[in-house]
Amino acid sequence: MLQARLVNAEGRSSGKAELPPVHRGMEYLANERTFLAWVRTSLAFLSVGFVLMRLSVSIGSPGGKGPAVELRHVSSPVIGTGMTALGAALAVFAAWRYHVVNEAIDRGEARTDRWLIVLVTVLVVLLAGAMILIGRS
Repeated sequence: MLQARLVNAEGRSSGKAELPPVHRGMEYLANERTFLAWVRTSLAFLSVGFVLMRLSVSIGSPGGKGPAVELRHVSSPVIGTGMTALGAALAVFAAWRYHVVNEAIDRGEARTDRWLIVLVTVLVVLLAGAMILIGRS
């Protein structure tokens, strides 16, 4: 993987570096792998969300006599819907991000995106907190 030093002409950190043309092919492939990783994550959220939306357990009497009791946790559809929506949003974000990075590679730029790391971290912490709170109720 290309290790670009992100400094400007004065030697200060700029968050942006020139990308030599010889390394662009590697960067395009790395961008595609990153896009596919986002898509896999999106599919995981969609799948788990779908299962949670449909989650219900039916318990009947052993001999089949008597009414079956359906247990359905109230928060399962809510969490499932949220995870499905997040999965769809991740797919859209992945496509947008893929094109933004490809355009930067076309211009010969390598750029860091610290805001993306912070955003993803905050979202994961909020999701985990929501699941803990809902799970305790």
